[in-house]
Amino acid sequence: MSAAPEEPAKHSPARPAGRWWWGPALFGGALAALALAALSPWADAPFDELGSAPWWVAATALLAWLTLLGGLGARRGLRLAGTLAALTAALAVIGYLGGTVEADPPELFASATEPGRPVAALLAASAALVAAALCFLLSRRRVSWLPPAGTGDARARARRLTAATLAGVLLAGLAGVGGGYGAQSFQRGGEADSRVDATSQPVPPGERDTGVEVSYGEHHERVPHFEPTEVLWQETLPGAAALTTCLLDQPPYEDGEVPLEHDDDPLTVASTLVSVEAGDGEDAVIGYDTADGTERWRYTVRYEGAREDPELPAYPGRIGQVGVSDFCTVHVVADATTLVTLDGGSGEVLRETALPEPGHRFENPARSWMFLTGTHPYEGDDGGGFDWRPVVPLGQVWEFYLEQPNYLLEVRQRDGTVLSAEGLEDAGSCFRMIAPDLSPFSPRVARSPYLVTNGCVTPRYTKVPPLPQYQGDVTEAEAPHRSAPLTFDQVTALGCPYAPYLSEAGAIDRSLVLVGHWCREDFDGPVLLFDDSSDTVLVAELPADTELPLRPTATLVGEHPVAWLSGGSLYALTDVWGETVLADGPRRFVESAYREIHGGPEPLEAAFVGGAPAAAGHESLLVYGVTASGTVLALAQEADDEGEFAPELSPYAELPEAAGSCAGSREIVLDRAGLKLLTWCETPEGTVVTAVAGERLTEADDIRGQRSY
Repeated sequence: MSAAPEEPAKHSPARPAGRWWWGPALFGGALAALALAALSPWADAPFDELGSAPWWVAATALLAWLTLLGGLGARRGLRLAGTLAALTAALAVIGYLGGTVEADPPELFASATEPGRPVAALLAASAALVAAALCFLLSRRRVSWLPPAGTGDARARARRLTAATLAGVLLAGLAGVGGGYGAQSFQRGGEADSRVDATSQPVPPGERDTGVEVSYGEHHERVPHFEPTEVLWQETLPGAAALTTCLLDQPPYEDGEVPLEHDDDPLTVASTLVSVEAGDGEDAVIGYDTADGTERWRYTVRYEGAREDPELPAYPGRIGQVGVSDFCTVHVVADATTLVTLDGGSGEVLRETALPEPGHRFENPARSWMFLTGTHPYEGDDGGGFDWRPVVPLGQVWEFYLEQPNYLLEVRQRDGTVLSAEGLEDAGSCFRMIAPDLSPFSPRVARSPYLVTNGCVTPRYTKVPPLPQYQGDVTEAEAPHRSAPLTFDQVTALGCPYAPYLSEAGAIDRSLVLVGHWCREDFDGPVLLFDDSSDTVLVAELPADTELPLRPTATLVGEHPVAWLSGGSLYALTDVWGETVLADGPRRFVESAYREIHGGPEPLEAAFVGGAPAAAGHESLLVYGVTASGTVLALAQEADDEGEFAPELSPYAELPEAAGSCAGSREIVLDRAGLKLLTWCETPEGTVVTAVAGERLTEADDIRGQRSY
């Protein structure tokens, strides 16, 4: 006797009309999950670093997909498809455990990374397990798959059935893609552990966009003309200090520059004063907010043992130098083989760059690395002493240089990437400097530096060609490594029988400034050489008692292109020429006169020198300085009714004893975030920083209208 047929659905008990769509949705989800598992061998195309699953995983997943689709929801087809999906998951797990993903080639000087596992195979196993579970649920379902008869005609019911199925496909597909991106983020976040035993305490993300709003034109003016008015704050930092400025927001760029119509649009800037602190078993790099002198972030490096010199807290025990860029990055030689790049505004770790192992034994290997600056770290005419600085400013250059006795590295300041590496064979006989731009421009205006090789038989220099750079907030292109050798020019000996010994170098656009000692038979004191790439090179012989380094500054004023502070007085080159010192082909080396432009009743200990527009459209020297008593002065050239400037500077504003006296070395810088001056006194016991507020002078308050003190 044949089995009785199943009772028609219309005689079955009443069911909720809204529950029918679960069946098509689960069916569509199972199809989508199996499709994702079948595509897993090609997962490395949309998702980097995830690898791919073996081909047999795709084969069984595809077979399960065809079985499920061909069965159209029949229980036998659902069970077979679920079994194949479970088999696919098992094969995918085997593929994950036995597979590898080749790691990217290690960066220069870094150890090779161990191969990883193909996460794509694990994702395929997860998708197949989901499909198997859905097939099991569908095989146990008793509710009708079809919309109730009372919900419309056959076409309407078919559309609803299709919509429910596609909804399941869409949800499963989105879940699979989201899982892929999540696995990719996990894979990237779980890369190699930190190379340094360190703790980072950055600024919380919600507080990183705080800054000072200024116009684009004000931020990029040469030197703002303002009057010091009051002391904002005064704090003592644990060690040496340097300033960095961050551009948080700015007007849109067009063709690499801000259009003139957006010149007055607001932008947001913030500055950080970076210092170091030594402790017992740890050293810290600290960022201080220049708005109020409070600590904003801290990066601490731990080490074993007591620090080297407990009497000098300004000199960390185990970390190397800290290089502070003008462009919102801080570079820390955390140990002998690691350079850590921090965001200057937040303190966030941007990158850890591998450095080559030192080729010599050092008491503190991290200090074998030194950032190249415009002055060399050796004291005395013959380099007889060593002046190691814990914190050094890197200047307004896109790339900086890091040197040790065996290597010279060129590093991109924005992210700490090593751009070129050169093995040195002249260790101990030569040292190097860069010639950073001396112009008192605002941050984010960079020049390609000169690289100067000194102390050798023949000093040499070259202008380093620029690499591709970003402009504004556009992502910076990956710059290639330098491969072609750089062409060097020789520094003239000015007729001396032996090579000069340079103490410092600087650049002013296409001009080069060199200071040092040439032969004493012809020159009693140091010599300043000003080469503006023309046929005439200016040579200024300084008094024999002039202390080096001189730290010359570009003024951008034609009559006085270079100024410097020496012995408490301010001097500048003039446009008065003397006799020819040397004729070398078409080029002439000519004596240049210089003069004292400010002596004053009290010696200056630090000065920020620049030029600013003044009366009748002329350029005037503009100087902000600090005297021995700590008085902050604003100096300028006074002009008469005919627009002629006096040769000497006169103070038009002062803030008596604002910074106090200093028993160490004094510095003064302009902080464009808030229009203020920062001056500090560095001693072995710490660094006392004074922030002085300024009030911008209007066009009516030109230099002729200022009173003298």
